[in-house]
Amino acid sequence: MPKRARAQKPYKRPGDWAEGIAQVHEEAAGLMRLFIIWPEEVLPLLESALAGNALAISLLNPVLDTIRRIETAPPDAPAECGCCGRPLHRGEVLCATLPHRPDPKTSLAFALCRTCTSDATVVEARAVEALKTLWPDGRIIEITHPAGGKA
Repeated sequence: MPKRARAQKPYKRPGDWAEGIAQVHEEAAGLMRLFIIWPEEVLPLLESALAGNALAISLLNPVLDTIRRIETAPPDAPAECGCCGRPLHRGEVLCATLPHRPDPKTSLAFALCRTCTSDATVVEARAVEALKTLWPDGRIIEITHPAGGKA
């Protein structure tokens, strides 16, 4: 079967996402933070984690796990974009979600392909779209005023 035909199959998410999302959701009580990490920000993230920055430490494991998953995926079953399902390669934009609490214990991360991130002005929207696909029961809460507090 040609590769193009294979890429047109229905897009399915890995089975472990449901369990991971349930764990993060339970800890977060529904309130999540989304972080977008550009390829050039991974090394500074590592440096911040090594310096003891608690947020960087929380983000580092899911980010490194996602990079490892992309790099070790077999050629016939590459890791897929969280938004569109295209195959991922090195140097992708990474997205991590953490429960919005002082010391989160769980997290999830995924990557967005170069096509979905080719326009920097839509990366956040693509990340939210990916979250909606990965977590259909999730709700996006938009605070329109910076002093509006937390939901």
